[in-house]
Amino acid sequence: MVGLGFLLTLFFPPDSRLPVAQYEEGMVASMDLIAEIPFGVPKSPEELERDRAEAAAAVPPLFDHHPEAVDTMTARLSRFFSRADSAAAASDSIEAMQRFLAGSGVSSGLEQARLMMSAGTRQQIRRAALLAADSLLPLGVVDASQPQLFTAGRVMVRRQGGVEVQLPRDALLIPREFFNLAGDLLPRTAPSQVEELLRLVLIQFHVPTYVLDAEGTEEDRESARRAVSTTKATILQGEAILRANQAVTSADMERLTAYHGQLRSRGEVGEGGRPFGPVAGGMLLNVLLIGIYGFLIFFYRPEVYTNLRCLLLQILLLAAYFGVAGLIARNGLPPELLPATFVALATAVLWDARMALVLALTVGVV
Repeated sequence: MVGLGFLLTLFFPPDSRLPVAQYEEGMVASMDLIAEIPFGVPKSPEELERDRAEAAAAVPPLFDHHPEAVDTMTARLSRFFSRADSAAAASDSIEAMQRFLAGSGVSSGLEQARLMMSAGTRQQIRRAALLAADSLLPLGVVDASQPQLFTAGRVMVRRQGGVEVQLPRDALLIPREFFNLAGDLLPRTAPSQVEELLRLVLIQFHVPTYVLDAEGTEEDRESARRAVSTTKATILQGEAILRANQAVTSADMERLTAYHGQLRSRGEVGEGGRPFGPVAGGMLLNVLLIGIYGFLIFFYRPEVYTNLRCLLLQILLLAAYFGVAGLIARNGLPPELLPATFVALATAVLWDARMALVLALTVGVV
């Protein structure tokens, strides 16, 4: 009986896998799979990185407001033009003006030096530059050296006193826009060379009224990255993970994998193989079922145990039945092919019908 129980367990080992591990993408679920515990479906590394990048990009850059920039730029421009007047008055040499402009960081070109030697041209540029500092700079000019900071479409401005307000990106000027508007302050008859010289002067002396707080911006964006959930969905206890007669999709496999991982972390499923407990329990159950038939024979037909040939024949009949049943199960053949009738008829012919009936009932239960 023990040998037959071991043989039966070998042919039909207990399946310790949860239904989770039995599915593959594309196959059709044979039954509903209901979550026994709540769990979350984690995002893939690519999805998590994408969501974190989007969250960080949505955070507006933080700028500190410096209203004193107007006075600072005005003072720098006034000092520059006073020195330019002095350079023009001290010498009629264009080369001297050229050296002055190069020393001021504006330009070292001969054409620009020739324009600055003209008192009328200097006055036009002086007036437009000071007017730009006085009227355009207070509107808000930012440093656009990092254009990726404006992906949010808005900016956060921290005014004096620590008050923070959000402004649309269009409410502020980047240097290019500031220079273009300043060019409109020149007389309409001013040649393009004069506008270019004004641009060079403003590039050298402009002071942004909004200064980027790079550290504060990065902290805010890092907080946004950390706030992104690592799970894409939450499955509640009792919620269906799979529905019967429906194809298993990639999204279903993600839920199944997450469910299997949660069960494994709780110790409710092993890492693989066949645990000793289910195998031993299955073998004990098989021995008990076959033992019922063995005890009935012992009390009803004890001569079977005293005759080695009869005992071996009974063992061979059961072993043959279980072997054929194992082949049928492994190949997915219909259960109607099970040779239960052959075993019962052989027993009835060799012994009697009552013994065959008990054997047929035993193999049917097993």
